[in-house]
Amino acid sequence: MNHYLLIVLPAGENEVSRVYWPLASVEESSEDALDRYVTAKLEGRQRNRDKAERAIRSGILYTRLTRPSSWWDAQREAGLVPTTRKRRRAR
Repeated sequence: MNHYLLIVLPAGENEVSRVYWPLASVEESSEDALDRYVTAKLEGRQRNRDKAERAIRSGILYTRLTRPSSWWDAQREAGLVPTTRKRRRAR
């Protein structure tokens, strides 16, 4: 299973769209992956490249690294992440 950068973009008044951009390596940071995403979106563009890059970056609501559950299981077994989650009290 792969690791991804989740990019959330607006897709209407009350809707969002999600783009799962594969990471080049497990250690790649979200900033580096986002730079690769923007470069790919600008591929073949000659004019107003800086303006188009700013438009792409400003349209992104948020980004987050996503990892498969097998990665989390391995981290938990290695003792690198907590084994339990905090429970929220029902309101």
